Amino acid sequence: MNSELLYRYSKAKQNKPGFIQLKGAPYKTEFEIVDTYDKETFALYCAISCFGTYICPATCHLSRNPISTFDLVYVSKGNITLSYIKDTNTINESIQQGDAFLVKMNCSYKITANKDTTLVLLSHYGIIGEKYYDFICQKSPCKVITVNQDDPFNVYLNNLYFYTKYSFQVNQILAVNTITQILTNLYLSSLDPKTYSVLGQPNWIHRAFHYMENNYMRKITIADIAQASDLSSSRFHKLFNEYTGHSPYDYLKKIRLTHARTKLLESTDLIKQIAISVGMPSVNHFIEAFKEETGLSPENYRLKYKKKSDKEGL
Repeated sequence: MNSELLYRYSKAKQNKPGFIQLKGAPYKTEFEIVDTYDKETFALYCAISCFGTYICPATCHLSRNPISTFDLVYVSKGNITLSYIKDTNTINESIQQGDAFLVKMNCSYKITANKDTTLVLLSHYGIIGEKYYDFICQKSPCKVITVNQDDPFNVYLNNLYFYTKYSFQVNQILAVNTITQILTNLYLSSLDPKTYSVLGQPNWIHRAFHYMENNYMRKITIADIAQASDLSSSRFHKLFNEYTGHSPYDYLKKIRLTHARTKLLESTDLIKQIAISVGMPSVNHFIEAFKEETGLSPENYRLKYKKKSDKEGL
């Protein structure tokens, strides 16, 4: 763990659990489990700073200043007004029963209970939360999400309560997995179905993948894939690089070589025939690309792995 992470997590351990009472009748704590992980291994990925349920009477005013934690707050009963600062402006959002909101690290926020309300707070830190909150909140410090009631959200919370209450090592692993499931569900719930597929991918990249997988064997261009994605070639190339970390051509080449490996092991076709069947521009180009990808020529790859698979089949 590097020094920056160590510093951040040490600050998270100093964070006070629960909420700060500003005014109104005090809240009651149904349960509160604090700082369950004391090993750096788990803290690196995902560790719980505070997990609790808080019963807040009407007009109760609370605040929270997570120094180095990410907060997930679920309104299991009642409704609240959430206040936070975004770009020097005060934002007030009404959050109803069944909704949740995520708060990025280093963001202060205030809560006003508009009626008798029950809140579930999951305050955590680590790389998993950092990545998910960047995806979900993007440039905003907070993100309000309507929880899909068909998702087992409450089941996950109940499981998490058990894992954190009895925090031996295997439960710590299961708790990390449960938090990942919770954040995945919230991420998918936060997406606009007009812009994203059910898999959580932007529709344009979903169309691009579909087009490449169904046309890799043909001579296709980046312009063809961009058109299938409803984007200009330059815009598509830029977005594809940002989203996948590869150029569209490199990704298409990977698809072709993946299918070529299968054909080498499952057929007796000549190398030239396989190169043509997966859409490679020439045999020499295919052999060069294949060696770069696998470290072996297509012929040596077939000899090495076909013998192995034949033996396993005996």
